[in-house]
Amino acid sequence: MFDATFGIVPGYLDVLNVRSAQVFNVLCDYKNAVICVLTVVMSSRKIDLYKAVLDSFKDLFPNFRPRVSMADWETSMRKAIAVTWPDTRLLGCR
Repeated sequence: MFDATFGIVPGYLDVLNVRSAQVFNVLCDYKNAVICVLTVVMSSRKIDLYKAVLDSFKDLFPNFRPRVSMADWETSMRKAIAVTWPDTRLLGCR
């Protein structure tokens, strides 16, 4: 499951000298338990940033190949997921 949350961003990040735009989470079903495997504070909602985050995750965990994924209807996130894992069946949620 992929989810970007805009309502709980930490604001300005002094360490990176950027304003945060959202918190992006990747959650997995592992042995019937849902666990968060990635949380990233992102500075934008653009496809290039989603793609960079997902490519880095894929490099770290090359055996992670989701058969089915779920995400809301944010276009940039969905495109990045589809490009990163073209074989995943991408479902939508509200």
